[in-house]
Amino acid sequence: MKIKTLFLVILVSGLVFFSEKINAQDIHYSQFHAMPLLQNPALTGHIAGKFRLNLIYRNQWLTINSPGIYNTPGLSGDINIPSGVSRNSWGMGFFITNDQSASGAVRKINGGLSGAYHFNLDAYEKHYLSVGIQAGMIYSAIDFTKLNFGSQFNGLTIDESLPSLENIENDSQIIPDLKAGITWSSYFSDRFNLKVGWAYFNLIEPKEVFSITGELPARMAFHGEMEISVGNKMMLVPRLNYMIQAGASNATGHLVWKYAIGSETQIAIGGGLRNGDAVIGLLGFEIKGIQINLGYDHNISGLNVATNGVGALEIGVQYTGKSKPKAEAYQPAIRFY
Repeated sequence: MKIKTLFLVILVSGLVFFSEKINAQDIHYSQFHAMPLLQNPALTGHIAGKFRLNLIYRNQWLTINSPGIYNTPGLSGDINIPSGVSRNSWGMGFFITNDQSASGAVRKINGGLSGAYHFNLDAYEKHYLSVGIQAGMIYSAIDFTKLNFGSQFNGLTIDESLPSLENIENDSQIIPDLKAGITWSSYFSDRFNLKVGWAYFNLIEPKEVFSITGELPARMAFHGEMEISVGNKMMLVPRLNYMIQAGASNATGHLVWKYAIGSETQIAIGGGLRNGDAVIGLLGFEIKGIQINLGYDHNISGLNVATNGVGALEIGVQYTGKSKPKAEAYQPAIRFY
């Protein structure tokens, strides 16, 4: 067994199985904007079009072991529906993620439905208030036959013939999941717009029980984004996402430069930083409603001893369906994004 893998086995075993109580943490993507329904339920139906499909894949810590040791695919879809009241609209959608760790030994599937309502706040359609909620389930499973424990370390290596000495109560479970959020969007001119939001995840803080009892603690997220036109073909897009969970915090910032090659085609190049963890490279391309986004994390935390700086690779694809021209005046979500 490789030294890096042995290091992780001992670390994870110590953190997870020799504590009185543990707190799980939610997944996160460096390209947080590429999965809007996971960023904030209020972004459901917050679309520059009629409907939207998002697909993302994250593969993390490629150099620690096999390429599939830590990967998190995700899928979401949402649609904007006019309400017929003061140019307000509804948003409806779904989401699902499949987080796999330790080469599939630890798995967490989170899926559910999402809904939002978008209020047009003025006659000129310049300001919108959106509120949203999500309800779903989280399926967690651990294949203990694929894991090694501290009691199996014989002083030189892991001996799988030795007993784990663990008291296993469950190897899988399903718990409820509830989230809510709010966003404010302002379109001050054709050259500048602003969007800010707040979301609250794990509202009921469900308990997870395996060999010990842990909780999925509440998480709060604050996010903001601006689009600033520079000339006729260029745009700067700064973004910020700040999360707080179980006494820990995480801030991720982006600065992206977009250039329009044609009326329906543009490229995007940028970078970002997740405080104390990773430097992020971003590259994107869009043509006729199809966006392809690439992200790469260069690890700068203490874990880089094991990763050699190789953090994660993300690939995201988004397709936005256009609205009918006649519906434009009645769908505030046309101004979104």
